[in-house]
Amino acid sequence: MPVPPAASAARLAVLTAEGADRLRGVPTDHLDDIERWFTGFFTPDRLRDLVTDLRTLRDAVHPSAARNTTPLPASA
Repeated sequence: MPVPPAASAARLAVLTAEGADRLRGVPTDHLDDIERWFTGFFTPDRLRDLVTDLRTLRDAVHPSAARNTTPLPASA
């Protein structure tokens, strides 16, 4: 059963140019931690599969979210 938008705990966000500029200022230690403790556990193919699976779940809960999503690059 679809979740009504008012009941949803999550909201969509779009990364703007200003936001990208701010993210460039994030300490590299934080990005290194994300790589070390999350994304680094996956091979590129498994990480791609994880993102695909998470998008499948997101689309089931919020079907209109896909229009704001950048397609994944082709696997190597």
